[in-house]
Parts: sequence; C-alpha cells; structure tokens
Amino acid sequence: MVDPALLAGARSELGAPCRPTVAAAERSCPSAGLDRSPPGPPAVRRAQRSPVAPRWLLLCGFAALVNGGWAARLVQEINSAAFTRNVGKQFATIGGKLYMDANNNDGLGNELWTLSPDGTLTMAADIYPGAESGNPEFMTEFNGKIYFGAKASELAGTELMALDLDTSVVSLAADICAGPCGSSPAHMVVLGSELFFSADDGQNGRELWAINATGHVSLVYEFDSTSGRGGKPEHLTVMNGTLYMSASTPEFGEELWAFDRQLGPRMVLDLRPGTDGSDFQFLVVFKDSLYFAVHTGRWGYYVYDGHNQTTLAPPVSSELTEFYVAAVHDNELYLLAIAENDPDEWYRVFRTNGTAVSVHAADLTEDQGNSIYRIFSFNGSLVVQYQPDGAEYDLAATTATAISPLMPQQGTMGSNPTAVCVHNGSVYFFANDGSSSQQFWMYNATSGATLIADSVTQAGTGASLASPLGMVSFDGQLLLSASSTEHGAELWAHESSGEFRLVQDIASGTTGSYCREFEVNGDTLYMACMCGDGQDCELWAYNSTLVWRAADVEPGATGSNPYSLVSYDGVLYFGATTSATGNEMFQLTDTGARAPVEFNAGAAGTPFDSVLIHNGIFFFNNIEFSGARYQMLAYIPGSEQLIAFDALFLPGTESVGNIKSLGDDLVFTASTPSTGAELWRMTQMGMVLVDDVIPGAVGSLPQQLLVSLLELLSLRNGDAELVSLLELLSLRNGDAEQLLIGNAIASPHNDPEQLIDSISVSHISRNAK
Repeated sequence: MVDPALLAGARSELGAPCRPTVAAAERSCPSAGLDRSPPGPPAVRRAQRSPVAPRWLLLCGFAALVNGGWAARLVQEINSAAFTRNVGKQFATIGGKLYMDANNNDGLGNELWTLSPDGTLTMAADIYPGAESGNPEFMTEFNGKIYFGAKASELAGTELMALDLDTSVVSLAADICAGPCGSSPAHMVVLGSELFFSADDGQNGRELWAINATGHVSLVYEFDSTSGRGGKPEHLTVMNGTLYMSASTPEFGEELWAFDRQLGPRMVLDLRPGTDGSDFQFLVVFKDSLYFAVHTGRWGYYVYDGHNQTTLAPPVSSELTEFYVAAVHDNELYLLAIAENDPDEWYRVFRTNGTAVSVHAADLTEDQGNSIYRIFSFNGSLVVQYQPDGAEYDLAATTATAISPLMPQQGTMGSNPTAVCVHNGSVYFFANDGSSSQQFWMYNATSGATLIADSVTQAGTGASLASPLGMVSFDGQLLLSASSTEHGAELWAHESSGEFRLVQDIASGTTGSYCREFEVNGDTLYMACMCGDGQDCELWAYNSTLVWRAADVEPGATGSNPYSLVSYDGVLYFGATTSATGNEMFQLTDTGARAPVEFNAGAAGTPFDSVLIHNGIFFFNNIEFSGARYQMLAYIPGSEQLIAFDALFLPGTESVGNIKSLGDDLVFTASTPSTGAELWRMTQMGMVLVDDVIPGAVGSLPQQLLVSLLELLSLRNGDAELVSLLELLSLRNGDAEQLLIGNAIASPHNDPEQLIDSISVSHISRNAK
C-alpha cells in the first residue's frame, strides 16, 4: 500500500525520509498529511532533486503488499470450439526439434517457436517484443547458432539475426541495410566454414552474401551490377561441396549457377537461351543429383548430376505437371503437383523412388491438397503444412493414405469478450459463442454467464447496432458506444433485453461521434467524442440529460485526442496532444483544460500510453522522458520527483501495461522470458507473479482488467475467455514479510537501497492554475 499519509516525507523540504530495512519497512515510516489540491504552484519553477525519496517511497509505500495465494479461474467457457494456431511458412529441423515461425493467438505476433518430437511446443524467441511480429524466416544452423532473417524493432528492417543455442539469446548478426530499410536475408545454406545467403544492401540489389565463423559479413558476388537491380540469387542448395542457385544476369536472364571458393561463380545450365531466362523452383538433392522444376514455356522436372547435361527426370516429368514444392524423406522424393491425367486438376502429394510415381496421403481432400504450402521431413514422418477445413494453417504428419495433426491443441477458441463493463453488480460484455460475434452477455456470481441477446438493436426500430466500442455504467444506466446505419457510431442507453435507445445524435447524420475513453467523475460522465477519421476529437461530457463538449483542448479542427481519462479527488485528468505542449497530461478546470505539469517543456511533449492515480501518486505506463522510454514511471504531486520502477522488473520484462489499483495493491500485466505475458503485482522486493494461467513461456496475455465484486476480471488470450482472480481483497495474510520472501519471484536486486532509480528532472515545469 502507498499510504497517502506518507507522501509528505517524499518532499525533500519536509522531514527526513524513512530508510528502513525490508523487515522493518511497514512499521518505520513517518506520518504526515497530504495536500490533495491540484498539483502546481502559482508560478513556474525548476524541480529540486531528492535522491533518497524513491527508495523511501518503495520501501515504505509498498510494505503492505503480500502474496496471498491468488489463483485464476475461468468464469465460464462460452465458446468451446477447438483452438488451432496459425503456423507460418518457414520450417527447419535442427537438433531434433522443428523450428518455425508461428502465431499462437497470444498477442505476440509471428515469432520463433520449436516443436519437440514429444509434441511440446515452446516459444524459442520473441524477436519483436509486444504485438508486432518478428516474422523469422530461412532458419539455418551454423557455428552453434541459428541464423535467420527477422525484424526486431521499428528502428530496423528485416536483418540477419542469430539465436545462440547455448544461451537462447537473440542478437543482430549483421545490419546489412543500415537503418529501417532491411536487407531481408534469405535462402541460407552452409558450405564449408561459411553461411551463404542472398540479401539486398539497399545499393546493389539482391546479391550473394556470406558470413564466416568470426561473424564477418561480406558481399560474395554481383550477378547483375546494374545499379540497384541485383541478380536475385534464390534456392541456394549444396551438392558435393558446390553451391548451386538460380540467379539472373543481363545476358542470360535467370539460369542455374554454381559457386565454390576455388572456382568462383559460373553458369552451369542455360535451359532457355536468350535474355528471358528460365524460372527455377524447388531445388533439392536426391540420390547425388540435383532435382528441380523449371518453366521454359511449360513446366518440366529436371535432374542434373553436376557433370553432364541436364535431362528430364523420369518418371516425374512424364506423369506430373504444375510442380509446387519438393522434399526428400526416407530416401524418396516427394512432390506437390498435379497429375497429367487428372480431370479434377487439383494438387496432391506424390512420391517417387526414381522409377515409379504414386500418390501419398491419399485421404487429403481437394481443398486440403490445394492449400498445402510446404512439405518437409520431421521426426520420421513427411509433414505437410496445410489448411484444415475452415481453420488456420497447421501441420500434419502423413502416411501413404492418411494425415494426422502434428501439434497438440491448446484449449478452445474462446469467445473473445469485448466492451466489458460492471453495471448494477453484474458484468456485461459482448462475446461470440461460435454463432455470432455480437452476442450480448451478462455475468454474475449467482447465475454465471447468461446470453441476453444474439444481437443488439435500436429500441423502437429494430435497426441493428454493430461494432461496440465500449460500455460504461453511469447514473443507473448502461451506456453503449456502437454503430447503426442511420446514425453511425453514437452513444446508446440500455432499455431491455438487447434493445438500446439513442442518447443523442452528437454528430448528426450517418457520420457518428465514435465516443470512447469513458470516465465517471461525480455526477458527470466524461469521454472522448468526435474521434472518427478526420474528426475534431475532444473532451465531451454527459449528465443524464445533455451531452456537450467539456473542453476544446486544441482549438481548431485538429483535435487533441483525449485518452486515459482518470478521476482523483474530484479532478479529471487525461492525456492529450496540442501543438503547444505536445502529448502531456491535462486536468479539467472550471475554465477549461490545462497541463498541470509539463515533463518536457515545449511542443516535444511526453508521450505515454496511460496514467493511473494510486493513493495520490501518478503512475505512467510506457512514457517517453528525456530521450528514454520507461515502462512504469511515478510522479509525486508537489515533490517534482519522477521515480522509475523499471529497475524493479525482472530481467527481460517487456510489455508492461494494464496498470490497475486494486485496494491497496498495484497490479499490471507484463511479459517475461519464462512466463510469457501474465498478471503481476508490485512489492517492495520487486514484481511478483499473481498466477501463471498458461504455464511456460506462452503466457495468457491478460487484457481488459476490470475490478468488480472483490474480483479482478481479465481477458486471457490463451483461449480468449474471461478469467477471474477470486476475492483478491480477502486473501490477505498477516505475516506479510514471511509470505513475501517465501513466495515472491527472486529479484536480481539484493540491496533495497538500489531497487529503484531516481531521475533528475531539472527541466520539469509546473504550470500556474
């Protein structure tokens, strides 16, 4: 607990701060009153540094936090349909494991995963932390690392990355196209003591590159020196100590080339004389020869032994056409192709030992066969990447006749609850039980989850309301922001069952006002309205009778886009952007809106994701300050002191968000390498895991945290259902110290004096009232 009575001690001018040990923290703090007037003296002045205040705040303020046996439970499974993940299009078998890019519907985007032979699915690396995708591709083992192309941040494009197999650390191996452009390294293969690949450095176009065991990266050869065009080498394959690839030159077009360090590059096949060239695809080594599909006016399947002239590969070339992918498994060549005599002309998997061709996985349906994107060998089976009927891409092991799912299911699809709101002791939300995405539901502890209506409509007309933006309980009314054909996105009040009446047509006509970011302050509901594309999004208010614009924070047609509205002690605070201040925190006064504190003076502003006021302290989430980004930063009104909580987080903590005040406690979501995204609490020892809802590195990605009825409700993304952390406020233990030390996840910080950083904020300005 951060006791408001203790905050005066944080001000450097008022008394000596408390600096107790961990064991004595909860009984050694000073007591003083808190000035709860809006922050800011009548004149601008510079901040004074108070270096001991952050340590005192942490040790004294959070001493009451305990780990009281909290556990998550599923409120109700509304949609029990089987869950299927979406695997990407890149696969590599390394060390007995299958490495692949995949999206596990966990909000972390397309990242690097491994599948073990026993079916264990594990995230190997969250390359681009957060919801963005790293999109790893062309994974190849070399020199104790797995190299691949991926995007790791917004500051760089897709570049050459490396995963250390001993430490599991991902690092940038080479920034070939420096900055955000990205070289998109591809088609990687090992030859000798080098890893060869194609890449585009932004100047020479896509050409042949290599990295050696020391990490030195070099351009190997330019097939086409025409400025910026490049020879586009593809399908790099090694056979008998020679690197083969397709590449394009101005003289020959695309043809087959060979390379080694002794003889250098040379064209070995010119199957279509002239500058048009051929179209080489799917090079594989089978029985000491190179097999590939080529389009020279029509598709043909060829074999080349590295010495003699290439020939059409019997019997494949005479029986199959429209070749797509190829793989070698158990001494046989497998191909996805269409049979020459097939009247249905759909793709099937074929196998050949070099003398005969037969259908493999004969039970594949036409839709499944046509959806196959990759085939490869893994764990003794030929595996296909395909799209099950009506599902996302998945993997299946095959036999001569049948297919069977390769990866375990992870729960159910979930109902994806949205617009969750507490009203009159029940939780209202929209969800999908598998039949409709706009179903209106209610939950309480007595009756569980109850379907109110399959859809919501306008009272009196029956017109459909769609795309719910949010709900809020105000003055006995359940209000909904949703769209109708006649009015666009407007504010509606619940009447009965699934019917809602229009509160006010704020933006007359079909445009809609797109109200969002609701916050009740006394007898007034505040919100951001006129927030559609091109609208003047500003702060609006509703008092059960009228809707009006409460403040024009940025005069003119641009709009200040208010967000993260929060009330404290009768004052409304919110984030907004103006041309004069940039993105800052504002407060509503009798005369309009003002920024009580400018953390970065001038138009640069201080962008942040959200703000929470917990016992008089302002907690900012993902805030940019003085050229750095902090995941959790606290501001003590009157002290001109900013406190960085990032030092309390475990190593590798990312995506801190959804910060909520729950009684005396501060809870938030965060992702760590060992737990994935889960729910955490802040204590004097650092961050403490509330519950590992989905064990392992996958994480449940809690969302839409909502305090209700002594419970904390959240949306977990593992199967997208509502999860309740039961009766959090009743699970207290008197022996806080013992319980905290026994159950808290170990913090890397041993010295309580060094748990938290104090930031010098000498350029904070505090504005006049």
